[in-house]
Amino acid sequence: DLARAVEEHLDGTARKERAAVEVARGEELLATLERVEGEREALQERVKTLERDVPTWLPLDDPRKQELWRERNALTDLEPRAARLFGEVIAAGERALSQSGDFAPARELLARAYWRAFEQAEQEGNTRDQVVYGDRVRTYGGAPYQRKMDGDGMLTLRTDPPGAEVWCHRIDQSGLIWTPMEGEVIGKTPIVRMPMKMGSYLLIIRSEGKRDTRYPVYITRE
Repeated sequence: DLARAVEEHLDGTARKERAAVEVARGEELLATLERVEGEREALQERVKTLERDVPTWLPLDDPRKQELWRERNALTDLEPRAARLFGEVIAAGERALSQSGDFAPARELLARAYWRAFEQAEQEGNTRDQVVYGDRVRTYGGAPYQRKMDGDGMLTLRTDPPGAEVWCHRIDQSGLIWTPMEGEVIGKTPIVRMPMKMGSYLLIIRSEGKRDTRYPVYITRE
């Protein structure tokens, strides 16, 4: 019995050691992916600037048009590289979990990688990938990432003079015409760091002797 217990302990230790090696490799890959994505974002901005500033009627051998062509090609080359790196990060995390299914560093690595992918999908308006990556974040990330997924922000509002009553109407964005829903009083100014769900709102600010002020607010993620 003692021999079997020792063997089981050693086997578990060895598995965790192998899992740690995979996580370390995944962390290196994720750091590289972050650098590549930073390069990609910079190139995207550069291409947008050139597309705005370089007239389309310029000849193909014009230096400015040549620069635009080079930057577009560089951006195109980065896309598959970033995709491969992301796949390698995920593979490293999954190999670690195959060695030790409850290995917390592996779950954190996967949660961070999928969270980055979720954020990018959200920025690009890709709802399909948001659903896919969001589910993965919830699977591996636990409560801390659930709060990030909820994305609640905060509202701070001050008026001159203070003491204005603030009505809040959430904006219904389901149709072609966005309309304010039934509102509620959320307090009097100053309002400081009031928790708010992500989304669009119309605030109506009322103060005696003054005209109502309609103030639109958009609460972004966190």
